[in-house]
Amino acid sequence: MTPLHPKLVHFPIALFLSAWILDALSLAFKKEPMHKAAVYVYVMAALSSVLTVASGLWEADRLHLHHPILYAHRNYALSVLIVSWISLIAFWIQRTRLIFTCACWITAALVIAAGYFGGEMVYGYGIGVNP
Repeated sequence: MTPLHPKLVHFPIALFLSAWILDALSLAFKKEPMHKAAVYVYVMAALSSVLTVASGLWEADRLHLHHPILYAHRNYALSVLIVSWISLIAFWIQRTRLIFTCACWITAALVIAAGYFGGEMVYGYGIGVNP
């Protein structure tokens, strides 16, 4: 069975980082349409992260993978999922720019960390790679 997680993982990574960049640009250039675009992109990223994280957890379990790097990757990915969903709820309740901007910065940092450990896991240790 072909792993699903590697096919899905780049989508939310690109979306979270794009939302972060769009929001930063909207602040720098005072462009409200960029902020609106950042919000929509962030929502798509948070929604897509559910399937991506679930597929990673399922495949790690299916392949019986156990490694400290895998656990770090998993923990950062779960943090992305939790922070993005909590921030969506907070932003929906209280639509303030500060909540959204903080959420973008935090999730971007978590996504970068999760991606680093995911890359280290695959390229550094060969975890989850077929022989």
